[in-house]
Amino acid sequence: MRKLLNTLFVTSEGAFLTLEGETVCVELQRKKVGQFPLHTIESIVCFSYYGATPALMGACADKGINLAFYNPFGRFLCRVTGKSRGNVVLRKQQYRASDDKRASCQIARNFILGKVFNCRWSIDRTLRDHLFSRSNEPSGHACMSIWRLPRESNTVMGYLTAGR
Repeated sequence: MRKLLNTLFVTSEGAFLTLEGETVCVELQRKKVGQFPLHTIESIVCFSYYGATPALMGACADKGINLAFYNPFGRFLCRVTGKSRGNVVLRKQQYRASDDKRASCQIARNFILGKVFNCRWSIDRTLRDHLFSRSNEPSGHACMSIWRLPRESNTVMGYLTAGR
């Protein structure tokens, strides 16, 4: 399971980011105002024109830490990201499935089925927590009707919205 890390937001306009060992330092008017270890950071968002040192940018790219720069008003300027990681074989399989209408329909059906089940659980939990009188018939009917979806159509969403 992926560990969720922190995002460092640098909002001071005169802030400059540097690398010191394995930490990112935030300097304001050449005085260190903050220091954060890189292993606890998932991304850095900087709202300053002053920027960061190339050493920090390289360290962020090597460690997979996203580094994004915005102007003080929030307009995107640039982003530094490292090498993309992924499974090439899996990506090829996904492209093949997207070209095959039958496989695409099956994947879409599974997504929709998951959404229906999650909605049903959420509704049932809300009804149970708030002690309303309820009937399981409407939520059960929605889950069972998903099995009647066409198996070869590429218009699963259109089928659902048409109310068949």
